[in-house]
Amino acid sequence: MRVWRLGGLGFLLLGCGGATDDSAPQSVGGWTSIFSTGGSSSLWPGASGGTATGGQAYSTYTAIGCPDAAAPTITAQCDLFSAVSGCADGQACFPTSQATADPCQPEQYYYVCASAGNGTQGDYCARSPDCASGFVCVVTPNATECQQMCSLSDPSICSPGMRCDPIDVAGVGTCS
Repeated sequence: MRVWRLGGLGFLLLGCGGATDDSAPQSVGGWTSIFSTGGSSSLWPGASGGTATGGQAYSTYTAIGCPDAAAPTITAQCDLFSAVSGCADGQACFPTSQATADPCQPEQYYYVCASAGNGTQGDYCARSPDCASGFVCVVTPNATECQQMCSLSDPSICSPGMRCDPIDVAGVGTCS
């Protein structure tokens, strides 16, 4: 349920390409080029390859080269989708995740017991324990709000007209 924006990516790619030109900038119609994209005296957005590559474009991107990663693990202290979650009175089962320090390893997922709040579908929340049992706090286009949890393998828990959208925890979604 997160929205990632790539608006700045285009700007980062402007300087990619071969060797830069250290000669004096050319002036065309009173405008002086301040960008150098490679080649000799090129005006932006000119050629993308430099003289070191014979004018051919090349990339400095290096893939991490991770081996086949193991499947993500789920450590369940309780049952997210059962009426009897296994949590103590006044607590509810909530999903959470934790990234690993190794970028080649999958995130670790947990189902944990925590104090349950009163928030239900669409109620504002700052964190999952603000929500009632069966609900989780997610970021939506409107705000952070409690939404009913659903299993991606069995989305039938959602009311008619709603769909089970995935969240950041494998196999878990929310009705929206």
